[in-house]
Amino acid sequence: MEKIKNIIENTDKKDQEKQFTTQPVENQPQGMDPKMAAHQANPGPAIPKDFGNIKEEGTKEERRAKAASMNQK
Repeated sequence: MEKIKNIIENTDKKDQEKQFTTQPVENQPQGMDPKMAAHQANPGPAIPKDFGNIKEEGTKEERRAKAASMNQK
């Protein structure tokens, strides 16, 4: 054990492993657990307001034919 302590004490700081710590999360809502903050960051996909007004191109058969022709290439 002494041999290992001597090796560690006699090595340069640049040769030793770096120590990292986790930084605290700033400005989090009150009552939120900091461990769960990353899971609350993205509430979901962005949905445009006029999403219901989008028109489909062609009829159902035309869309299937176009999809079939694109998948054959």
